[in-house]
Amino acid sequence: MPTFLLKTWSMPADVDHACDYALVDIWPSTARQLLARHEAFAAMRARDAQLYEVSYWDYSPQFFSCADMPEEWARRADREETIQLPGGPPLEDGYALSYAYGQLIVRQEEICWTVRPRHMDVAVTTARILIEQLRRISETPEEPEGKDSDED
Repeated sequence: MPTFLLKTWSMPADVDHACDYALVDIWPSTARQLLARHEAFAAMRARDAQLYEVSYWDYSPQFFSCADMPEEWARRADREETIQLPGGPPLEDGYALSYAYGQLIVRQEEICWTVRPRHMDVAVTTARILIEQLRRISETPEEPEGKDSDED
């Protein structure tokens, strides 16, 4: 299962939200669901060219501070906004930021997430994942539960 490490930006930009990056797991079945949502967006956009994006309630990403990020992720994160990890280890318990609401944003060529951290007047948006990346993931087989990928 691919895990994406996504850089974030906040509005207003000068607020320290301790929410510098997000992790989100995208299983092939998750990618297919996201692609179905993209198809719904494309159908609506075909009827209304002014449509820019649609949103869905979604709490998939884990948001965290760069101070809590493993060193090997930090080296890559300095150069890239969207990093596909090979199924990276989860964050240690207690490091993920709690947020009041989360939305998946679907656009013509990409998806991203916007959240509002609890007790803060700030919106945090992730870097994008391209629809083409989701297509590639959707075509890979699901990992059977309890089976390591190294086993035959």
